Amino acid sequence: MLKSKASVWQMGVLYAVLPLSDKVTDWLHESGISVPTGIPSRLPTLPEIRGVLDSLDGFSVEYTDRGIGEIWQAMISSISDRQAGPWTLANISHRKDPSEPQLLWFAKGYAELIVDILSRLSKYCGVLVLIPDTGGSPLLISSGDNPKELCQRWDHFGPLEGG
Repeated sequence: MLKSKASVWQMGVLYAVLPLSDKVTDWLHESGISVPTGIPSRLPTLPEIRGVLDSLDGFSVEYTDRGIGEIWQAMISSISDRQAGPWTLANISHRKDPSEPQLLWFAKGYAELIVDILSRLSKYCGVLVLIPDTGGSPLLISSGDNPKELCQRWDHFGPLEGG
């Protein structure tokens, strides 16, 4: 089971997922965060998202899909410990055609699991940026990144930490 500080979930944290657009890159540079150049980046498609979620060993995924223009959700939870194990809720507020890039975000859950999902999606999409609504630092995620190591270095709790 995930036990590090980085893998503990924070009540009420929302995590936005963005590609490295020019606007996002400029914002990251202004925030003092170095950004790789020349790397393609886009939001994932629905088949890519479902493929990654369905490949997570040790997790069950329950989908809610109300169709194009409606909310789409995936509840990802540990099979071994549904009450206290790692979990998160993936969301698309206004689902598009499955072949189009989807604006993905996460409601609550374990940061290490979210980073693992995005690292796997980065194989298809390029670098993705994870932004917590806590005021903490954004995190750049690439294919092959080690989620545990990234989360141990990531100040994603922002001003809520220790307070």
